[in-house]
Parts: sequence; C-alpha cells; structure tokens
Amino acid sequence: MKSLVLFISSLMISIGSFCQNDSDMITLGKVKELPMKNAKAFKTKHPDGAIVDYFPGLYFISKSDSVFSIHDGKINAILELEENHVSVVTVESDSIYYSYHDLNISDLKKGDPIKKGSLIGLAKKEDEKFRLLFVIAYNTGRWFNEEEIWQLIKDE
Repeated sequence: MKSLVLFISSLMISIGSFCQNDSDMITLGKVKELPMKNAKAFKTKHPDGAIVDYFPGLYFISKSDSVFSIHDGKINAILELEENHVSVVTVESDSIYYSYHDLNISDLKKGDPIKKGSLIGLAKKEDEKFRLLFVIAYNTGRWFNEEEIWQLIKDE
C-alpha cells in the first residue's frame, strides 16, 4: 500500500512540476556533482496562507543533462508519462525513496542495483537548460522538506 501511495504521489509531482516557472523559485546554492554537475539548486516559493498543498522537493538547473544517484540502493520504480519520456526514477535505500523527476532517458530497470554517483538518466531540456525535480520520502509517506534535502546534498 505504501508503495502505491508513493507511486501515485510521484505521478502527481511529475505533472505538477511542468507548471513551475522560474519566478516562483528561491535559489539555495549550487552543487558540484550530485544529482547534477555544477547545478543551481532552487526551492519553490510558497506564499503565506497558501491554500494549495505542495510536494517538497528541490529543482536543479544545469548545462549538463546527466543525472546521478545521490545514494546506493535499488531501482524501485520507473514511471513513463509518454512514450520515450521517462518521468520518474525512484531509488530505494534503507526505507527511504529518492525520486528523480522529469527525465528524458533512463536505461535502468526496476530492481537494478545502483551506486552513489551512477548515472540515473538524462534530464529534460527546458528553455535551453536541463532541469530536474528531486524529492525524498520515507516509506511511511512522510516527505523530506526542502531544507532537509538541501542539508543532505549541499556539499555533493
């Protein structure tokens, strides 16, 4: 059941990620290697009193399209929204799910082992930049918030 909830949530995140524009973003900093090389990290602005729920995650924008795993684990899910467009790859490790959204290409299969730093896939190009939405959740369904994700990967 928990896997189904995470699966449905991942699908909703992917659909919602197409609706973000750069003016709704707050810059957090830059990462060197993971999950993308020399990528700027952003979080979404959430106005006080907002009545819409959101899924906490970070956006990464890079000149490079390669997306790399931030953790050892195994591939838990691969979701395709359209033919030849891999939307989500989820890596499971120690009851935590690391989800990479808005990918164009991935050669991975469900159940494949993956190592930290291994290629997950290629990010989708948008406005001459490559963009990735990255989300982390516990198997209980609790999401890491943006600050927790940033603290985990800011030195990568």
